[in-house]
Amino acid sequence: MSTVVEHGTSAVAESERTALAEIERLLTRSGATEPPRIVGAGGVEVPIPESLLHALRQLVHGLTHDHPVTVLAFPRELTTQQAADILNVSRPFLVKQLLDTGQIPYAMTGTHRRIAFDDLMAYKRRRDAERRRTLRELSQLSQQMGLE
Repeated sequence: MSTVVEHGTSAVAESERTALAEIERLLTRSGATEPPRIVGAGGVEVPIPESLLHALRQLVHGLTHDHPVTVLAFPRELTTQQAADILNVSRPFLVKQLLDTGQIPYAMTGTHRRIAFDDLMAYKRRRDAERRRTLRELSQLSQQMGLE
């Protein structure tokens, strides 16, 4: 089951923009010899793990650029319905067109299919890249034909 960490989306108050821009700069600076740290109560410093740093970069970037942000947590293995929801397709389409054809690997748990989250995201990245490539080609063709 997916978990919504906070209900709704986060929006940025005008008073927060400067701080967010500075945080984004610090999180994305290249050449840093040490990872950024979180300083807690009493001055306790903890380095930010790479997995959290990646998520923070995405979150802060979205907020800095005025994009609504929602954080979701998913289990490592998804049901077919969860996977279909993430891809925004029907469950029957997911099963027949993507799982049964081998486009997305899955494992059987008893009589139920389970899809690894990483496998689903790899398929989604491939699908999205193919869509972008096709759209670029269509745009170029439209320009060549003077249909713009």
